[in-house]
Amino acid sequence: PVRHSAMVQARDTGKPAATGKVTLVQETEKDAQPGFLIYVPIFSGNQKPDSVDARRKSLVGFVYAPFRSHDLFSAIFDGQKLPVDFEIFDSKTPDKKSLVYDHDDKLRSVR
Repeated sequence: PVRHSAMVQARDTGKPAATGKVTLVQETEKDAQPGFLIYVPIFSGNQKPDSVDARRKSLVGFVYAPFRSHDLFSAIFDGQKLPVDFEIFDSKTPDKKSLVYDHDDKLRSVR
């Protein structure tokens, strides 16, 4: 449902859309981490149609990219010591279940 929702959003808007927190299909048991995907819709004729109905009719498929959260954000910050600690959640209410990334890694093992 999380992936489907992002694909529907991408198709209907004609813009890239990210999923919420997911366990990626390629995730391993060792060093498991939260992930998300970004979907980009592809339409026939390589042109984004003007209306939602036209986009729904001319959708050919998607280009997508999966991201392992800790790998992605660790690469972005490259081990830098930042003057702030922060977490990224897939929820308006931060809790351990919706944690996607913790900069100081204290909650790293929480999925």
